[in-house]
Amino acid sequence: MRYNPVTEEFGVVSSSGDIRTYYRPDPTVHGWPTNLDYFNDQ
Repeated sequence: MRYNPVTEEFGVVSSSGDIRTYYRPDPTVHGWPTNLDYFNDQ
């Protein structure tokens, strides 16, 4: 799992390096004060 605090992108990469999940969370949707808070909760 990776989170880029500059771009606020969240991603999951498989052990072979393939992107499994990629998105930029939206605080108005997930309800956490920041995207980093949301990432840390996941």
